[in-house]
Amino acid sequence: MNIIRKHLILAVALAFLAVAGTLVAPLHEEQIRSDLTSDPVAGLGPDMVLFTTALGAFRGIAINVIWIRMESLKREGRFFEIAQLADLACRLAPRFPKVWDYNAWNMAYNITPQLPVEDRWPWVRQGIELLRDQAIPVNPEEPELYFSLAYKYMHKVGGDIDDAHFYYKQRLGEKMHEVLGGSGSPEVLKALANAPGRRDVLLQDEEVREFYESLIAVGFDPLREGDGGGMQIFRYLHNPGLAPEDAVKLMEADANRDIMDQIVAFARAFILRENLKLTPEVMLDMMDRYGPLDWRNPFSHAIYWANLGGRVAAAYRDRDRRRRLRAGGMSVEELLDVDLDEEDVPDWGLHRYTDINYERIIYGSLQSLVRHGRLLFDDHGRLLSVAGPDYRFTEPMI
Repeated sequence: MNIIRKHLILAVALAFLAVAGTLVAPLHEEQIRSDLTSDPVAGLGPDMVLFTTALGAFRGIAINVIWIRMESLKREGRFFEIAQLADLACRLAPRFPKVWDYNAWNMAYNITPQLPVEDRWPWVRQGIELLRDQAIPVNPEEPELYFSLAYKYMHKVGGDIDDAHFYYKQRLGEKMHEVLGGSGSPEVLKALANAPGRRDVLLQDEEVREFYESLIAVGFDPLREGDGGGMQIFRYLHNPGLAPEDAVKLMEADANRDIMDQIVAFARAFILRENLKLTPEVMLDMMDRYGPLDWRNPFSHAIYWANLGGRVAAAYRDRDRRRRLRAGGMSVEELLDVDLDEEDVPDWGLHRYTDINYERIIYGSLQSLVRHGRLLFDDHGRLLSVAGPDYRFTEPMI
């Protein structure tokens, strides 16, 4: 009798196991739709993949312990130690935007007041780059990260709450002047938009390739990236004396002017897209909408990222509403007929993704430009100690 009972229990267990197996695929599909999977995120480096997978189920416990420790350190004012722990938290939870935002804020706002003026910019820059270069690429559909990045450009760099704000503006302006060769006029941006996106495409042109190889032969590689996130060609443009004499003769020859223009445009476009995460086409669109933005000015960057954040937020709201309506029983065909802008479609607590959050950044930046946001730079990109109103942005602000 006991043997029969055991076999019966085993048969029932196998039946339940088989039924459970049929639910795995639908549950996994729902996880994907709701972005609840633990699969490695596209764009993660090998070190971050290791962190996100090695701990398995214990990853959540580790994150909780780290977060509690960071809060304890915050109360003690030990912000440098927080930066180290927050970096580990970002690696353990790359799809948790609050961790990235916390780390970036700590760098830009909590650590900098403890440092001399000349040592603060690297930390502000790291806070910006953490969001721009790591957090957003891993979480491209999370609008709060765009908002946080835009706010730091507007408030920390563009504002005057920090007594080192002029130095921040100067360093940002120098970098953008180096990459754009000036303020970033529409003519320059159109040329960058048309430039090849890859080096191999640029060198497919026989004349360009031969000229490039001739520069290599005299000891100068114009497209070699340097430690500062630029290319060697920028060093030459800033100071021709830094290049070998034979290379300077080649680059300044009238016969090579068109080829040099192509190489310079490629270098500027490559660094702009790959290192600074700015797209010339979007920059042109911003200038069409808001006026003659100077891309050496922090308020221009605030407007750029707030606009992108608003677009991402709108797409997020639409996806979430469609997903919830579908969960409520609506078919795909019915969803296509739904006007997601209608007032009778509930927002389910999506107030964090409303347009006004991003419009406030844009309005605040335009207002600052009108009041005191016109910065003056010399021909070498050095910020002059002069600022004034820029009434060209009055109409867009209104």
